[in-house]
Amino acid sequence: MAEQTELVRMDEGFVDELSDLSSTLPKRIRSQVQYQSVQSALAFFSGMRRRIREKYAPFKRSALDHLNLLRQGEKDDTAKCQPYERVCQTLITKWEEEREEQARQELEAAMEAAEKKAQAERDQQLATLAKEIDAAGESDKAVLSGVRETLGSRPLEVAYTPVKQPYSRPEGHSVRQPTYQAQVINLKMLIQAIVAGHADIQCVQPATTYLNSRARREKEQLCIPGVVAVAGARKTIIRNGRTG
Repeated sequence: MAEQTELVRMDEGFVDELSDLSSTLPKRIRSQVQYQSVQSALAFFSGMRRRIREKYAPFKRSALDHLNLLRQGEKDDTAKCQPYERVCQTLITKWEEEREEQARQELEAAMEAAEKKAQAERDQQLATLAKEIDAAGESDKAVLSGVRETLGSRPLEVAYTPVKQPYSRPEGHSVRQPTYQAQVINLKMLIQAIVAGHADIQCVQPATTYLNSRARREKEQLCIPGVVAVAGARKTIIRNGRTG
């Protein structure tokens, strides 16, 4: 509570100083005297910035220390769970994969059995029609032969027996499939593919840290195809501080 009261008191004084100074600033510099006055005001703000940093520094350090302590505690406690979680994940994954493989084999066996049964029924139907054709008169042979030919060319109608689920997960449990990440193993080949139109330009991103360091060093002399050096806003520097 005492710290909060001190902050409030400092804020009130800060607002008063800003208000007093802002009332003295001209709308436009018209003389050397006004120019010096605005420079002095800028120096005041530079000093004010330092005072603001000093004002909040103790509170920031205290808050940051507590936050780091909490984060480290959370990290340490979470790390204690990880080895046992990995064991559980390994056991669950192995059991599920075994059951899924068993279910796949059972499904393939069921499909094969159903297809064999459907084929046997088709063969029996074709054999029956063949006997009927042999016993039929000449006028019926052509009709029965057409029926037999149509039946023989028709796809088999296979009735698969549903295979029960290999396992049942507890309510609220689900499986997150493996995620994939791209790894560039040959940058030159990737660049060539982009140039040839076989890969999107989004596959590469400018190295801004490197480019910015070159721009700061070379300024207008920067010479990289497709890149220009862009100057920031000009600022007046005050001793013992910097504006902006």
